[in-house]
Amino acid sequence: KQWYQRRVAITAGGGEPYLGYVDKIGVAFEEKTVATGFGSYIALPMMRKAMDENPDMGVEEAKAVLKRCLRVLFYRDCRSLNRFQIGVVSAGETSISEPMSADTDWSIGANPSGYE
Repeated sequence: KQWYQRRVAITAGGGEPYLGYVDKIGVAFEEKTVATGFGSYIALPMMRKAMDENPDMGVEEAKAVLKRCLRVLFYRDCRSLNRFQIGVVSAGETSISEPMSADTDWSIGANPSGYE
């Protein structure tokens, strides 16, 4: 059996954006940032910190935060696929990007320290 988790992003009748979360047993809530799976542990704190530092973040700034989160997640689970799409839902725009990859630099692993 699979455990379904869904993120919901809509523009309500009055034009107010809504971002929410729901899982298969009916746990549901509305939040400014949501993540599922491994992202709940690593990406969600990064997104919350970015929102605290810049509550009026624009779309391009938000995309940069998401790309940074996805890069960190990929570094933490390098067996995962480094391909993703970013969706934007607002009163004026609903779009899904073309597939993209996070910029990575594996040269940082050439000289690990602290494991001797």
